[in-house]
Amino acid sequence: MSAYKRMVEDGVIPDLSTYNAVLATMGRQGLWEQCEQVLTEMKDAGCKPNAVSYSSLLHAYANGKEVERLNALAGEIYSGTIKTHPFLLKTLVIVNSKVDLLIETERAFTEFRKRGISPDITTLNAMLSIYGRKMMLSKTNDILSFMHASGLSLNNGKITRRLGSRVKNHFG
Repeated sequence: MSAYKRMVEDGVIPDLSTYNAVLATMGRQGLWEQCEQVLTEMKDAGCKPNAVSYSSLLHAYANGKEVERLNALAGEIYSGTIKTHPFLLKTLVIVNSKVDLLIETERAFTEFRKRGISPDITTLNAMLSIYGRKMMLSKTNDILSFMHASGLSLNNGKITRRLGSRVKNHFG
């Protein structure tokens, strides 16, 4: 944040790309309070946040283990208060999986699919990850079958790492 503060103090007027770079850096570190502050400054400066901006805030909440804030922001996305974008739905799948929220992960994945968006390998990996941690082998198999039918595949080593050592022998 200090580089951002120095930049502003030196009279640099950030644009959308600058704000998003700052938000992404803070989001990866779980600095949700600073993300919220920069988002407020961004809006006050007349710069409209986009999907990348809100995605960074979602990551900040997940990395900072701020589940209530994560759920509140997700609610704004689902309700349309924040413009729903495929990138945000993908982010919701990933961050909810990261903080081990099964119902919320499945909701985001369902919204993703309901809107006709084809899930990519990152989204499917998030689903594999949470189903593996929850030992939901049937649902894991459904995702793997979908991946296979879509021409997406992981080698067995990657699959077993996602599922954990407890089921490693299941895939032989």
